[in-house]
Amino acid sequence: MNPQNQKKTTIERIVKETTAGTKRSAKDAAEHATLMREIEAIALQAQQFTRNQGSYAPLVEQTRRDIGELRAEVSFSKYYAVIDFDSFFASVEERDNPRLIHIPMVVTDATGKMIETSNYKAREWGIRAGMPVFVARALCNRGPEFGMPRVKLTTVDHHSEKYKQAAETSRSIFRIYDKDMIPKSIDEAFLDLTDYLAENNMLSPDGAQAVTHEIRTRILRETGLTTSAGIANNITLAKVCSSVKKPNGQFCCAFTHQGLSDFLSTLEVKDVGGVGKKSSSKLAAIGVHTCGDVLARASVIKHAFEKHPAIVSILFRVSVGLCKATDSMERERKEQGKGSKEETFLYATNDEAEHIKVIEKLCTWLGDAHFSKGKGAKNVQLTLTFSNFQPVNETLNLKTPLIYAKDMIREATKMYKQAYRKGAAIRHMRVAITLAEREAGQLSIASFLQMPSHQLKRKRGV
Repeated sequence: MNPQNQKKTTIERIVKETTAGTKRSAKDAAEHATLMREIEAIALQAQQFTRNQGSYAPLVEQTRRDIGELRAEVSFSKYYAVIDFDSFFASVEERDNPRLIHIPMVVTDATGKMIETSNYKAREWGIRAGMPVFVARALCNRGPEFGMPRVKLTTVDHHSEKYKQAAETSRSIFRIYDKDMIPKSIDEAFLDLTDYLAENNMLSPDGAQAVTHEIRTRILRETGLTTSAGIANNITLAKVCSSVKKPNGQFCCAFTHQGLSDFLSTLEVKDVGGVGKKSSSKLAAIGVHTCGDVLARASVIKHAFEKHPAIVSILFRVSVGLCKATDSMERERKEQGKGSKEETFLYATNDEAEHIKVIEKLCTWLGDAHFSKGKGAKNVQLTLTFSNFQPVNETLNLKTPLIYAKDMIREATKMYKQAYRKGAAIRHMRVAITLAEREAGQLSIASFLQMPSHQLKRKRGV
């Protein structure tokens, strides 16, 4: 085993040992057992196909036609860029305190127990977003087991306003190049550069590369933060490409059929958005690791995954160079009218203080991601899922949109207190919002508090 694989294996072992005995560990074990059964079933279906290929001739022919029709749809007329900040929250903290660059550091959520992002130094110890802080500390303490020194983990609180300011500065730059750009999240944007390139006589891959570099340079100059970018003929591939040269780099997918085919032939299916870790494991069980493998074993995939047509569609479309059926700038623009954030507890808890902290975290994230200039929340929905898996919803409709995360936290907390059953353990929480334009001259929460009560409409549902 090479050193990198040995390090990865050791880190996985430490994580497993550190979480052993927790309810989450038991849940993971149960999910793993289920996945193994599903992999076995998929592998048996693939073997059945291989042993009886003659009887599947109609399926093989239909799959061949399907792939051919998809290939005919590939076009190189559009130029898309996905630009993503590098370790956004952590990079903002490092910018404001350079001492943090050289030590393992994480930004935690409102509870202080979960990691929102880690800096690149911390990643050398296997520390990543979504990991509990206690696990990250264990990795720092046990570094010598995988060739790293024993170090102290530095935790930093989430600073919403700093992140929001950097995001809004970057968005003002993005809109110079695409006035209808999509702020996919607080640290990521989708841009259609086609019109800008055409207007400036730069409609070519080289032109797209130059303009994307220009955008990233302006962001660095005005925010002090680095970004990575991907450029391609569709949003799905641009998103994939944005990770190729991370951090602080950019990658342009080929704009020719042969060049695109060469790139996709080695693209691992696990790197395609929407496939997921579990589906990747199932595909590996039938010898499919790359998009090249998808095309070579397309009929087998269609048979073995006949109960999962959405996965088949993603695999086939991306493997020939198309975007996923669910990916388009038009669809993304529609989705910009709403947003949601959710969290599952490591174990169901009746700790009300813990519940409130999660509400604060979810509302803060939504405010950061969606309350750009001119927008507010006209509808807020809180969903509590109890230990018996029964969900309870509280919905608040507002005539005047909320425009600050702190206001949404206050209202969501009220909704929580109305919906919560005293002493009941909650396993999952979700906050969802519908966005609307701010009203002309709208003030902060002070103006909201002065509204007559009849202007608010509240409804409950289970």
